[in-house]
Order: sequence, then C-alpha cells, then structure tokens
Amino acid sequence: MLRKLLITAAAIVFLISGGLVLRQELYRWQAQRAYEQARSQADVSQQEQPPRPIPPEEPEIVQEPLAQQAQYLYRVDLAGLRSENPDVLGWIAIPGTQLDYPFLQGEDNQYYLKHTWQGKKNAAGSVFLECQVSPDFSDFNTIVYGHNMKNGSMFGSLRQYRTQSHYEANPSVYVVDDTGIRRYDVFAAFEAEVVGYTYRLDLNTPEKKQAFLDYSLARSVIRTGIVPTVEDSVITLSTCTGNGYETRWVVQGVLTGTFTAPEPSAPEAAH
Repeated sequence: MLRKLLITAAAIVFLISGGLVLRQELYRWQAQRAYEQARSQADVSQQEQPPRPIPPEEPEIVQEPLAQQAQYLYRVDLAGLRSENPDVLGWIAIPGTQLDYPFLQGEDNQYYLKHTWQGKKNAAGSVFLECQVSPDFSDFNTIVYGHNMKNGSMFGSLRQYRTQSHYEANPSVYVVDDTGIRRYDVFAAFEAEVVGYTYRLDLNTPEKKQAFLDYSLARSVIRTGIVPTVEDSVITLSTCTGNGYETRWVVQGVLTGTFTAPEPSAPEAAH
C-alpha cells in the first residue's frame, strides 16, 4: 500500500513539474511571437534591407554618420507600434545581438514585468523605463529594465558583458524615439547593489552625480577607457542576476551621438 502511495505521489509530482515546464515554454513561445510581430510591425530587421545611403553633402552641422550596422533603425515605425499600445516610447537595440525591442513606460514598475509590449500577460514581460524617470531621456541617469531570460532574449544577452571580448564587439547601445537615434557607448558593466548609487533617483547635484560615476567605474568588470563626466547623460540597463534580490546586473552607457534620418537626395532635373 505504501509503495503504491509513493508511486502515485511521484507520478503527481512528475506531472506537475512537467506542466510547469510546458507552461514556461508556452510563455517563451508567446513572447517570441509577440516580439517578432513588433519587429514586423515596426518594419525593423537587421538584415532585410540595405542601409539607407548618406547624402554626399553634409548639413551645416557636420556629424559622423550612423554606424552601418545600426542604420536599419532609421526604419523603425513607432507610430505603427503606438497604434497598438500608446505606452510604447521607442526602440532599444544593440545591433548584432538579441537585444532589439520596443520599450515602454508604465504608471508603475510592475505591470510590464509580466506583460508584453501588447499588454498581454506573459512572464517574459517587456523592456521598460523606470516609471519615475523622464520619458525623453533628459535625466542624468535613465534606468531601463528587462528580464534576464535564459534563452538570451529580452535583457538576457547583457550577461555577456562580463567578458571584455563581447564588449569590444558590441560597444554601443542605440535608442530610437521621436527625436531620432541616440548612441550610448558602454562604459561599465557590473553587479550593482539595489541600495547603491545605481538606482538613486535624486542625482541632482554634481557631487551625487560624481559619486554615481565613481561607484560604477570602480565596480566595472570591463575596461573601456571611457570616463563620463557629471555633464553627460547616462543610460543604465538593468536585469536580474539569478543570485537573489539584493543585486542586479547592469550595463551602463554614456550618450556620445545623436542622429536624424538623412533626407533623400532630390532627383536631378532633366535637361
């Protein structure tokens, strides 16, 4: 009798565990479909089309051209995404990696932890801004959250910044919004304390900003040679470590360039 009970209990545990695994796989599949749809709806693909040519004549303010591997970002259709969810603020990408997503901002930091960009409940969640930062990236430090997914999706690829070689191959983060494209060059990657300077929202004096930068640079596991100043704008990409709730894995970049789509060249007049 005892043996039968043990076998029955083991079977129940097996079925429950199998059901949980299947549910997680279903969530991942649904999330993947949702973000494939986002890329299609935004007209974004890193391979689909050749980069848009830069006109030979530069405007009065000369600026370097957007890197070739990022020029597909000129095609992002934010209006199309917002027609489905007005919370969409823009698009964030590290070209050549899996990090290539719309980002949103909710009224709190909980909703998009468990909802896709379409507002559908899913454990994979979304990429989203800290609810208390300015949506136009005008703060000294703009915090962006995303799940550390085991398959490398969402912010799962950020863990690769533990190696110097990955940083050197992928040194920049790009943000697209209604003003154009911003490039942030990575200057630090490290495991940050949740109660440390990384997540402070009161960085309103030069002293506090410098303490924030010192904290980041001292803990970084990669060597970048980039030392931001208190006059710069910083982005912090934050995700879980898988080692509890007291720390987070962060990759930080400093704003080094802004880009607007080049005007198409006018056709030459017929003679």
